[in-house]
Amino acid sequence: MRKTLLLFLATPVMGRMKKILAVISLCLAVSAMSGCVFAPLVPIAGTAYGGYEIWKGSKVIKYYAADSDTVYLAIQQSCKEMKLETRIPDPVSPKEYSLEILGNHPAMIQVLRTEKNVSKVVIEIGVRGDKQYAEFFFKTIDDHIARIARNDLKQQSP
Repeated sequence: MRKTLLLFLATPVMGRMKKILAVISLCLAVSAMSGCVFAPLVPIAGTAYGGYEIWKGSKVIKYYAADSDTVYLAIQQSCKEMKLETRIPDPVSPKEYSLEILGNHPAMIQVLRTEKNVSKVVIEIGVRGDKQYAEFFFKTIDDHIARIARNDLKQQSP
């Protein structure tokens, strides 16, 4: 039994598969330790808006099922709530908003309109990125978007 198992594992095909599995395992381990999303999982996870953060180096991307005006207003309210000093750079295009956060945690925030009611928020933080800070910031944005949506519903109902 042991000889057959050794012969089976010694075949050239199995040798290549072992190397491939080792590389895949290494990639998964490195991406899990760094807090990044493994690239092949992004299309599967990215089908639902507003639930997933995608890290690429020092940038984090999150999609919202809201128009870009609402998301930008929520970001401004979040910055005021967190008492962050901000600066608005010159607009690049009418479909894009930008906001620069100054101070201890400098960051650049972009809000891009991807579809009619879908917005993409890109936050670039420092050299490495601060995951906890970005997650907290996204949580406050989520809260403000929910408040804005509730206020809009109250105003529309008689």
